[in-house]
Amino acid sequence: MRAGSRRVFYETDDPGQAGQWLQAQIYRREQLLAGNVIRGPAVIEEISATNVLYPGDVARVDRFASMLVDVGAAR
Repeated sequence: MRAGSRRVFYETDDPGQAGQWLQAQIYRREQLLAGNVIRGPAVIEEISATNVLYPGDVARVDRFASMLVDVGAAR
């Protein structure tokens, strides 16, 4: 399921705050199965899109293979 990791730059919501480089897990979307849960920081790559999960974001794959993302769920 995991395809490795790499450093990713994460911006902040506040323009007065500097962003930061974080080590993010990389996932291949086609390998995710129902019930998988991914916590940010992470990047989920597929042929037509790239989903970037910030720290605190949580993605879940439902029984229909849809990916549902709770933004800031773990904050």
